[in-house]
Amino acid sequence: TQSRSSAASDVYKRQHLKNLLVLNENNIKTLNDLAINHANQGEFFEAESTFNQAIESNPFHQLSHYNYGVFLSSVSDDTAALAQFKKAIELNSKYYAAYLALIETHIKLGETDQAKNVLESLKTIEPNKNVIEHANKLFDIL
Repeated sequence: TQSRSSAASDVYKRQHLKNLLVLNENNIKTLNDLAINHANQGEFFEAESTFNQAIESNPFHQLSHYNYGVFLSSVSDDTAALAQFKKAIELNSKYYAAYLALIETHIKLGETDQAKNVLESLKTIEPNKNVIEHANKLFDIL
């Protein structure tokens, strides 16, 4: 069946990622992919542990912080997610996805003023029009 095939594919992918880590235990892309795979399988402890391993091996990798923030938000640890999105922006001031996630998380927490402040900061770095339009749409749900 489709679900059995999908489950087998996930198991194969996870084993492949673990094999890659044997070759280089600090491979950031592999660690991120493995953490996301764990999260998608509902293995939250393993996902968190693997995200932490990725960040410890390279604390300057903005994608690791962003991905960890997305994971934390998905498990309703929004305060911790905010910190990860802020760190991603600190590492790359033009990381538009992190700005959008930060705005969305502030809105989710009912922190509209903080979300508006982030939007104003986003406007100062001059992203393309689509990014600003998307950010403005996040406020339409209020």
